Amino acid sequence: MNRRMRIVVMLLTLLSAAPATITFERAYGDGFNNYVHTVVQTRDDGYALTFQTCDSAHQTVLCLLKTDSLGNLEWRRLYHSPTNRGAGLGNYCGLCVTMDRGYVLAGDIGAPTVGDAWAVKTDSVGDTLWTYVHGGPGYDGFESVAPTLDSGCILTGDLSEGSDYGMALLKLDRNGQRQWLRFYHPSGVQTWGGSVWQTGDRGYLATGCIRDTGSNSIPDYYMVKTDSVGETLWTALYRPEVPGYHEGRFGASCPTADSGYALCGTALGLPDSLGGGNESYLTKFDSLGHKLWTRLFFLDSASGHQQRLVFCLQETPDHGFIVAGVQGPNNPSLVLMARFDSLSDTLWTRGYDGLDPTMGDWAYWVVNTRDHGFAVAGVADNYPAYLIKTDSMGLVYSSVNERAPARSMQSGLTAQPSPFRAGVAIRCALAGREPATLRIYDQAGRVVREFPTLDVKRGTYSVTWDGRDARGRLLAGGIYFVRLKAGDHSATEKLALQR
Repeated sequence: MNRRMRIVVMLLTLLSAAPATITFERAYGDGFNNYVHTVVQTRDDGYALTFQTCDSAHQTVLCLLKTDSLGNLEWRRLYHSPTNRGAGLGNYCGLCVTMDRGYVLAGDIGAPTVGDAWAVKTDSVGDTLWTYVHGGPGYDGFESVAPTLDSGCILTGDLSEGSDYGMALLKLDRNGQRQWLRFYHPSGVQTWGGSVWQTGDRGYLATGCIRDTGSNSIPDYYMVKTDSVGETLWTALYRPEVPGYHEGRFGASCPTADSGYALCGTALGLPDSLGGGNESYLTKFDSLGHKLWTRLFFLDSASGHQQRLVFCLQETPDHGFIVAGVQGPNNPSLVLMARFDSLSDTLWTRGYDGLDPTMGDWAYWVVNTRDHGFAVAGVADNYPAYLIKTDSMGLVYSSVNERAPARSMQSGLTAQPSPFRAGVAIRCALAGREPATLRIYDQAGRVVREFPTLDVKRGTYSVTWDGRDARGRLLAGGIYFVRLKAGDHSATEKLALQR
């Protein structure tokens, strides 16, 4: 076998090992204020969500919810504040998965006027290992948390201690013990924290906001790069390059593969010459905080019915970006996602509705998933927690309504397109709770590909078949059959593979 052939075989093997794409929409809970601020994909390809909710005594608590890879609920935990005052969650990224597969939730207690910063560490099934409370003389609250390589975590937010107040970084070890605290507030200005992550040199990059103490001053984004113990290496300021910019909203940042970072948000209240509405922006920075480019998008006039706000972003594996937010924003609003390539050109935009099309749906966080799709979390129909899993094009093949009676659904199977060359989307509707099998057969009745058992509740799911067998080898063109078996029900569809 020559070198070129070996490379081809290796690539085919890698491609065949990629997981099938699963898509779904799920809503969890029917209480009040289940606004999901953060979603993370877990090592078992499931998802963890965190949000504020109310317990049976109407006390505001934090909730951590774990699903499997198909969005089925595995467990749910509630966390009460140590002081029994209301519990809040960080608005930028109040959840992370630690190196030991546990979770850290970060937020505050007793906000908005007087509060303490609060963090909870759990094990892999949500049981509490430790809690940490930081209570200074002013308002204290964590906005974001990220894992560190020593199995601890780094937190940022608005903290106070002694005469210091403002944007800060707090490092905790794996046992929840404070290692150091650093403040970043130049003299004569106000700062507040936003997001943080650990960089490749074991230092940290934090983004927040900064504003002169004058009443008419405009806040700018504030970027701080530190070493491993929080000592400042450099700082940078950035004001979005939107004509007439005077106020930003819901800005977020993320690291990029080239050791830089990106920032997005929406500028509110443009000048009358631009329609008086909003405009969103995406800006890319290098590893020293120097701006590389800015992309403006979603120009909405104040008189128009469509207003779009961007809340979060992530870099995609191809060095493009995915952003999420809301399109509305008045009811009925939609979850909004937009995909950009590495040159900042728009590839697609998508809107997603909840279970009730007359009510509002918002997105607060989006992540890349290991099957090359996206998971976006927020709120559906004004209150249930909402999780959407899409493919790489942002498509969801069918929504899942957990509230519908079982008799309103029938197990079924569809496959499109057929004929196909690169891939066919196979959609499976499961009406019951029986484990389901999905197999591909050739014309001789031999199984050429079998997908993992769908051991799920009711729902509609999708996988993509790329025309390869179980060993990753390309199959010859011709007729194949996909068969779904769920309990006593079975369905078969014919597939035409073209080469």
